[in-house]
Formats: sequence, structure tokens, C-alpha cells
Amino acid sequence: MRVLVGTRKGAFIYTSDERRERWELSEPMLHGWAVYDMAADSRATPERLLAAANSDWWGPSVARSDDGGVSWDQRTEGLGFPRDMGISIGNVWHLRPGLESQPGVVYAGLDPVGLFRSEDGGVSWSSVDGLNRHALRPFWRAIPGGDGAGLMEVVLTEGEEAAQRVLDEAGEPDDWLARRREAAQEQLGGMTH
Repeated sequence: MRVLVGTRKGAFIYTSDERRERWELSEPMLHGWAVYDMAADSRATPERLLAAANSDWWGPSVARSDDGGVSWDQRTEGLGFPRDMGISIGNVWHLRPGLESQPGVVYAGLDPVGLFRSEDGGVSWSSVDGLNRHALRPFWRAIPGGDGAGLMEVVLTEGEEAAQRVLDEAGEPDDWLARRREAAQEQLGGMTH
């Protein structure tokens, strides 16, 4: 049993046997980096550890370790919004290895809201433009009390049916706005301003 722990000052791994009566703490890893998420990609051989490592000086990265956290590679080629979008990454918030049927695929959720995909285990990244360039992006706002609007969870499902269901629910931007207006009017008892 392992628990991967990220903190504002680095990362640690707690390990225990099946009974979980005693735990051992690893040496500190990624000293001085704010680690907002960690994941173990067991599809890789050897298993690859991934860390959403962020620094006020060096910027955001997805750090990778193939030796259980002894050494880390923080080069993240392509992890950045396209220049024409006029925004830059604040932090990497969430990491999710792809499905078993997608060896090497890893997703990174960002602040501001963004999604990037790697097909080589986190070495290089590309923008998921369907989300990053969504027509409603200008209307996305931060959650009250949070540091900003960030993508904090990536849920993966098998098959095109699930992806189509998401698209059907989202609809076109104009449809979505019309449905939101209708819902708001119903809540207000049909009052309009």
C-alpha cells in the first residue's frame, strides 16, 4: 500500500503492508516545489510516478520518475497554451493516467481551466483544443474562495458513447445559454429584467 502526498514544499510517499499498522515515510522529494497532485502509472514498465509540480520561479511542470521518486525529470515540452490564446499556465492541478487501453496517455488539468494530453507518458504535451478553445471559455469563472478557475478532475470512460453523451449534454453554445436562461427564469418565477 502506498499513499502519494503532495505539499506546498515537496512530495512524500507513505508505504505500508496490507495490514496498514505501520507506515514508513520516504525522503522528501521535489524540494521547494508545490506538488498539487501525484499519480502512479502502473501501465508503464517500470512504474512511472507523475507529479503536478509548480514553482513560483521555474513555473509549472509535470515531473516524472521511473525509479520510485529517487530522481525526477521535469522537462515538459509543449505544456503551454498556444500563444494566440493570450493566456499562460498558472499551475498544473491534476494528473490522470489514461485508460488501460491507452498506454502512454496521460492528462493534465490546469489553472486557468485547461486540459493537456501526453501520449508518451508525460514527456511531451499537446493542447486538448476542444476544451481549451471552447466557445464559452470567456464565461468560465473561478470558484468563490478558490485561487482561480482550474481543471481539478479528469474522469475517463471507455468508448465513443460516453464522449457523445458529454457532447449531447453540452450542446452548442447558443443552446446551452438558452437552457441556462430558461432555468433561471423558472427559478425566478418567470420574472425578467
